[in-house]
Amino acid sequence: MNKYLTGAFAFALLLSTSLSFTSCKDEDEVTQTPEQVETKIEAYVSGRVMEMGKPLADVTVAAGEITSTTDSEGNYTLAIGSAGDVTVTASKDGYVAASSQVTVAESEVLSLDFELTQQNESVTLSPDAELALEEKRDEFTTLFFQPQSVTAATEVSITEYITRAEKDNMGALSVIYCTPDGQQFEQPVKIQVVRNTSSDLYFANMKHYVEENGTWKVESDMTVDPETGDYVGELDHFSNHAFGVEAQWGAKTATTEDGASQEFDNRGKLDAVKVPLTVESKNGWEVDGDLASIIRAALSGVSEADATELASELNRMIRNAKGCESSVSTQQVKLNEISISGDTKATVAVQHKISTSSMTVSVMFKGQPVSISVPVKVYNGVSMKVSYEYGSLTPEHSGGNIG
Repeated sequence: MNKYLTGAFAFALLLSTSLSFTSCKDEDEVTQTPEQVETKIEAYVSGRVMEMGKPLADVTVAAGEITSTTDSEGNYTLAIGSAGDVTVTASKDGYVAASSQVTVAESEVLSLDFELTQQNESVTLSPDAELALEEKRDEFTTLFFQPQSVTAATEVSITEYITRAEKDNMGALSVIYCTPDGQQFEQPVKIQVVRNTSSDLYFANMKHYVEENGTWKVESDMTVDPETGDYVGELDHFSNHAFGVEAQWGAKTATTEDGASQEFDNRGKLDAVKVPLTVESKNGWEVDGDLASIIRAALSGVSEADATELASELNRMIRNAKGCESSVSTQQVKLNEISISGDTKATVAVQHKISTSSMTVSVMFKGQPVSISVPVKVYNGVSMKVSYEYGSLTPEHSGGNIG
């Protein structure tokens, strides 16, 4: 009897030990699950800050409390984080600041270039003297002050700068920043804006605009001086002033170009990792075609001299819509590190975002009104999409892909 009991006890002990080993094995398998994390790419703004076609270093670019300083190539990057509307401002001591409100999205780098202008020095406007005050950047606009314009000696300055007025449908030939802001004048101040085309070709509906709370509004009409051929008007106070015509922008056509994709292979490893991510972004804008040819097609018989000068003036209008001079460049944008789950291969596909729309303005050519439309291609940055491939440590996903 004891013999049978001893055998049964040994069998029970063996069974218990086997079950214990199996249980431990199951527990070990559970603990081998690859670490799972979210691969998140934030919203960014990047671009260049230029001065007269050259990179401008040490510019502070800010969106609220998020700031960046331009490098020797004029490049900056702002890690905005979440999607939404932000106001981006570029500023540097001694320069006229520039700003733009933009909408950013996650997994995108929005391209935003700026052009800054160094502020001109002030000159003294005396009560008993005339003064011709010319902006020095482009020598395009001059203000003429009469005697008794001020009641006491006043330091005044004007500086040509580049605005971003596409939303206001303004095609500005010239935009000036004036100091002291808000200064009232006792006598009308004459505005003179250079016209370089012949008597056959000019803008018939030139306007004087004033900026109010970030929006450009028509202040008064301007005319063509019969003696000089220049555009003339009047102002009675200092603010931000612009001189141009109505410019209608058509609907945007969006396209994309494939950029260089990047792969991060963490298969065969249980732990998640963080990896650096740098993408190449295109910045800037360009006329989609030869501008002089577009003008010649619209204005049959136009002289080469007039076609060249009008092309220059239309370029000025586009730059004052887009906020920078015409140029296209590439920038290596260093983003924050991204997380890759264990046993996962992540591929980041990059697409360059491009939009094309046309600016339409009216000119008088040989006594007849003619509309000219100029197609403009803008490089808006890049969008990114992450796809995944899983390794053998993740049986339920092994060999599969998730976009």
